[in-house]
Amino acid sequence: GPYAYVRHPLYVGSFMLGLAFCSMTNVPWLAVLFVAGFLGAYVPKALREEAFLHRRYGDEYARYAARVGAVVPAMRRRPEAAGTSATERFTWRRVLRHREYLTWLGATAALVAMWARAN
Repeated sequence: GPYAYVRHPLYVGSFMLGLAFCSMTNVPWLAVLFVAGFLGAYVPKALREEAFLHRRYGDEYARYAARVGAVVPAMRRRPEAAGTSATERFTWRRVLRHREYLTWLGATAALVAMWARAN
């Protein structure tokens, strides 16, 4: 999955969506404000997650982090397929538990607001 390419794919995707919304507004200062706010909110969170994962998985996580970029994918051959254990499979339960659906709700709200403003 995406974690074979970057360690924080949700943050990368959220950042790209945010920049896209900012560019649709055609308000240059909004992009600057978004980038500053995003970095201020997500960099500390990503650092805490990295520290937690390193404590929990030790050398195994260190090897993973050495071969997979945090937010920029390494340009090399396709990564090896992930294992098939239950902890590595996609599940909707995990999406709900980690509240990742909030990103989709926020994106939908932003699109509706932009649509309403255009009409």
